[in-house]
Amino acid sequence: MRFNTPLDPKTVPGNIVLLHNGVPVPGRWEPSGADGPSGNVDPSVWLFEPRHPLLHDQPYEIVIKKGVSSQSGVPLEAEIRGAVRSAPALALVSSRPTDKAVEVDLHPEITVEYNQPLIRAEVRVHDVRGRADVWANRVQFTPLEVLLPGETYDVEVEATSLHGEEIKTAFRFTTRDVQDRMWVAVDLEGTHNVTVFKGRKPIKTFDASGGKVTSPTPLGTYYVYNRGYCFYNARLHEGAYYWVQFSGPFLFHSIPFDASGKIMDQEAEKLGEPASHGCVRLSLEDARWFFENVPNGTMIVIYNEH
Repeated sequence: MRFNTPLDPKTVPGNIVLLHNGVPVPGRWEPSGADGPSGNVDPSVWLFEPRHPLLHDQPYEIVIKKGVSSQSGVPLEAEIRGAVRSAPALALVSSRPTDKAVEVDLHPEITVEYNQPLIRAEVRVHDVRGRADVWANRVQFTPLEVLLPGETYDVEVEATSLHGEEIKTAFRFTTRDVQDRMWVAVDLEGTHNVTVFKGRKPIKTFDASGGKVTSPTPLGTYYVYNRGYCFYNARLHEGAYYWVQFSGPFLFHSIPFDASGKIMDQEAEKLGEPASHGCVRLSLEDARWFFENVPNGTMIVIYNEH
């Protein structure tokens, strides 16, 4: 509670009371900063520390009696009563994936939502590196790598609410099972690269270039559905060989060539960096291998840590 003047601490005990159903709640009132290392006590702000945790979502009443006075000795002229309500219990609202979900994407955004704003959270997913972010009442865990297909993952979350309450949440999910089929992971975090898998086994890894910040490559799961030997974009004054289409205008293809059909050396030097208009670039040799060996229907997983 904040007052318009510092209170005389000797007049506070017994004269500021927290009631529940008319019964005083055991505890003590302390001026702000009394427990702090700096020793900067503010006797105009008073905090109540209950002997036992308050009941959740319950009405309480604060009574300030006329015995309270300021440090200059001016007493309170009339008793003051005010109603407050304790916070509800911290509880899980939802998780994505849900508990025991199956056929989950190989790079899922794992989110957990609670009924109250949070101040911190820790997320552990077995054998998975990742980054956890707290947004109001939601926790989001972003894996820094693709998950294994057909694998069950256990998720553990420890969260603390704005009111200091803690909660532990656990659930599990199973990723999509590709059996021994081919699939492709495109990592656009750090050095861009493309890895071709057969089942759980990586069989090829290529340096690549995804889209620039102003023309990003779309993230998510896609499937190859078309291909061709080459194309030329007159607006951009460049083309590419061995294109493989996975979503609308977005392709895998070689380093661009110029109007004369020559590979552009300055673009080849950018492999591993964001450089394209949204497509995924490969060297000429790697683009040809991809064109000849990755069939239509192949799953493509494109991700970064954002």
